[in-house]
Amino acid sequence: MASIIRSVLISKGTCVEKLQKPKNPPVSKHIICSIVAAIFDPLGLISPVVYKIFLQQLWLHKLHWDDQLPSELLNHWKDIYLCLSQVIEMTIDRLVLANGQPTEIQLRGFCDPSEKAYGACLYLHCVNQQGKVTTKLLCSKLRVAPFKKITLRLELCGPLLVAQLIQKTIPALNLKIPRNLLWPDSTIVLSCLATWPVSLLPTVSQIQELTAGSEWRHVTSAAIPADVIS
Repeated sequence: MASIIRSVLISKGTCVEKLQKPKNPPVSKHIICSIVAAIFDPLGLISPVVYKIFLQQLWLHKLHWDDQLPSELLNHWKDIYLCLSQVIEMTIDRLVLANGQPTEIQLRGFCDPSEKAYGACLYLHCVNQQGKVTTKLLCSKLRVAPFKKITLRLELCGPLLVAQLIQKTIPALNLKIPRNLLWPDSTIVLSCLATWPVSLLPTVSQIQELTAGSEWRHVTSAAIPADVIS
């Protein structure tokens, strides 16, 4: 991951990833898994195309490899496949720093859980000597929620994921970042991080350790960018 992030930082221009588009959308679990496995997205830039949740649904239906999809799943897959097909039109700016000498750099992280999945994303906020401000997506991560859900523990999955993402990202950036700002959309999470409930102590302790020196704040669900992931 370190080398991937460095290449995004130092390379200029754009990056276009292309998805091989067959004539007709695949309708069996076998071919769908083949399509998904071919997607190379190490930085999670297309995480909002939540095909991982769809794969979990395939397994819950206990379909065999070459079974035809039920109409409900088929319609859902067509929507996802349309989004994936549009990836070939995406252009991603590799340069995440503002042009010129930066005078201020912040790493901004957001996390959000739902009953189906939880996600986290990191942005690099930069101000140059001319006062120009740029804020660009660095990376994101999506994980499918477990079948057995415990609400409070699931709420903490988002902060833990953004904490793990920061731990991997900061060493790779090779930049002096004096300030890290992290936003969940849950006041309960902020309370847990402050009071350390005994039942959740291992998870909370790990989050605090990974984000030592970071500032935790609250953001409304309507304003959090990680919401499109989960």
